[in-house]
Amino acid sequence: MAKVLVKFRKDWADEFDVYGFAVYEKEVWEKELKTFFNANGWSGFYFGTNEGYDPDDYTKEHFAEGYTICDITDEEAEVLERFFKRKFDKLTTYGIFPHPIELVDVGEEYWEEK
Repeated sequence: MAKVLVKFRKDWADEFDVYGFAVYEKEVWEKELKTFFNANGWSGFYFGTNEGYDPDDYTKEHFAEGYTICDITDEEAEVLERFFKRKFDKLTTYGIFPHPIELVDVGEEYWEEK
């Protein structure tokens, strides 16, 4: 199955860059990103004690500009797994990496539909 290396790098308050990466199956990445963009809102992404990207300050589109995607082979994914001594699966990351599916603000409308 086709894989992608998804890198995230975004400036935070002109103080430092937030960065990390994850390996995804391409189909899963595309589905998560589509779900993120189709959602009514997003919950923001927070890290540290009081740092984060608040939905009041960032649109989903502006936030998503921090992602860079490149196709990788299964062999390249295996090299990353060996190098970092961990198996990459859906929610495994290196560094600070916001998974789009975790950013979806499900809110009350979501629960009413279920």
